[in-house]
Amino acid sequence: MSGNELRLPQWAQQELRRLRELVRDRDETIRALNGEREGAVVFTDVYGDHPIPVALPNQSVRFVTGDARDEYIDVSVVRHRGKTVINVHASSIIVLEAQASNHMFISTKGF
Repeated sequence: MSGNELRLPQWAQQELRRLRELVRDRDETIRALNGEREGAVVFTDVYGDHPIPVALPNQSVRFVTGDARDEYIDVSVVRHRGKTVINVHASSIIVLEAQASNHMFISTKGF
């Protein structure tokens, strides 16, 4: 806080602190939406040149996999045991079909 701000009434100093904190929070949200923060989920084109924000860290993206909206797969990026991992949760049994060492299909199998 500058010397001039110290001369302001307490309520004005508190408001300036609140506004600075709000700006910091918004800056952090913008960085997360731009994929600049660990755990941010972004959509990219094939070459990854133009990330588009999809979800903030710890938020999930839902993919509806069947005709009914009650068949879905939720995907999020989370911290688990000290590592950043992809968390997958589905409405029923998850089926993983490996296509290669770095490619797989994920689907659900109803009961």
